[in-house]
Amino acid sequence: MPYLIDGNNLIGHIPDLSLADRESRLLLVSRLRRFFVVSSDRDVRDFARQHGAKSITCADFHRELKGALREYRKAAELEKNEEPPTPLEVRQWGDIFETKK
Repeated sequence: MPYLIDGNNLIGHIPDLSLADRESRLLLVSRLRRFFVVSSDRDVRDFARQHGAKSITCADFHRELKGALREYRKAAELEKNEEPPTPLEVRQWGDIFETKK
C-alpha cells in the first residue's frame, strides 16, 4: 500500500507545481488518488478526503507500521530453513560434551 506524507512538502519538489497556486493542490491530489495521505494536520487530511484521497494520522500510521513489522518478523521466523545436523556434526558435538566431564 503506497503512502504519501504531507503533500505540501511534496509540492515544493515538483517543478510544475507551486504552493502559491491553489490549483497545484488539486493537481497533486488528482495525481495521487491511489495514495494515503499521512499527516497529523487535520486540514491536510480533510483536504485530501474532500478530493478523493484516503488519509490517516501519523499515530495510526505508526501503529499500522509496527503491526506490519511484527507480522513480517513472525513470517520470516516461520520461513527459516534450519537443517538438522549431519552425523559428523553430531559425533563432534558428542565428543566435545564427553570430554568436558
